[in-house]
Amino acid sequence: MKRLNNTYIIGDLNCQSYRLMMKIELKKLNNSHIIVLGNYGIGVLYQDIEKRNLSNINQKLKSNNNKIYLLKGDKDKDELYKKYKNKYSNIIFASDYQIININNINFMFVGGSVTHDRVFDFNHKRKTLNDFNEYEIRNIPNIDIVLSHENVDFIHPYNLHNLKPFTRLDKWLYNDTKKKKKSLSKLYETLKTKNHKIKSWYSSKHNINLIERKNFTNFIQLEKLNMVKL
Repeated sequence: MKRLNNTYIIGDLNCQSYRLMMKIELKKLNNSHIIVLGNYGIGVLYQDIEKRNLSNINQKLKSNNNKIYLLKGDKDKDELYKKYKNKYSNIIFASDYQIININNINFMFVGGSVTHDRVFDFNHKRKTLNDFNEYEIRNIPNIDIVLSHENVDFIHPYNLHNLKPFTRLDKWLYNDTKKKKKSLSKLYETLKTKNHKIKSWYSSKHNINLIERKNFTNFIQLEKLNMVKL
């Protein structure tokens, strides 16, 4: 097998996984690692159809020697991520706080978020998010890049006013979102106090292309489906 030399990061897929495969084909990508920053769409289809699709995609990825790494978004089902983990050779379902070394770069994957329109889901229920606890990062190698769907609370957007129309139907929405952002900020501060040299932090929930530099780290937000090469 040829070495996978290239690494790409793509923004929120908006549950349109076929568009990722189209990009891979149009750009003629091969021998590449491709990291998805959430909302691949796991759980959107009936499971028998979804498993068949994943098997077909896995075969296609194998044929052009690509691997994709899936980070949980606000619309991906956590229980299915656990179910599908290690089932497919070229589709990696990343666990929260999992560290994966890709081309000598240590990436930390931190999935999960709160969708602003969750109350409109057919089987709506309030999710329990996996908030950061310090024991989850003890005795770990240096983290070069953090990947998350939501972002920390000290970069754009600086407030959550856009959630107000939805709080009439979902009274926990504001606090749940704020709690998740604070949890990510706590993770960052803890990594910094443990002398991790975090070069970049990528996220994609807010559908904007933006780079902000804070404390020697580039906080990079990607628009949906925007793909960048490292």
